[in-house]
Amino acid sequence: MLIIELAAPTGQSFAADYAAGEIAEFWLDAFFAPWFRSERATREEDRGGTDRFFWERDIERRRAIQYKAIFGASRRNGVFLEYWRNDRHGPHDSWALESPVDRMIVFVPRENIIFHWRPGDLVRAAVEQWIEMYPTKLVVRRTYTSRGVIVPLQALEQEVACIDVMRMSEYPHWRDRRIEVVNANELPLSR
Repeated sequence: MLIIELAAPTGQSFAADYAAGEIAEFWLDAFFAPWFRSERATREEDRGGTDRFFWERDIERRRAIQYKAIFGASRRNGVFLEYWRNDRHGPHDSWALESPVDRMIVFVPRENIIFHWRPGDLVRAAVEQWIEMYPTKLVVRRTYTSRGVIVPLQALEQEVACIDVMRMSEYPHWRDRRIEVVNANELPLSR
């Protein structure tokens, strides 16, 4: 079995957190490779919310994709779904409520689970319901402030009307791999 150690972001350094996100994107690209050829979005497209374009292997159709890696999520903690943000563009709905992409992909490394959905009314209704049911959290960073709802993994897994679940170990090309999240200072290179 191949165990992939993925360092969790610390929140203390933008560069370190960005690097952790980039590594998670690399593993998502590898996971989806049997079905799609991925193409990195331009810097301008990335600022607009698109991380990748997936080209379907059988037909030449391109889909805009946004990746989110939620490192702190687990069976115990739930998943932080950001629904509001105040940044250089002013206050606005965030990626859990609206996104310009064809597919939102939320990766929970600690559980080796991927949730994916088409942004739209069904997801918006589910998130608005969860805001009433589950705790919300305000996050204040140097360049933005955001608010999200912390949804238990079980609730996401049961939202079959609009959210699809992929357990990575159930796919033949991934059965012998497992991603484990560790603290950055636990990796051999950081010692």
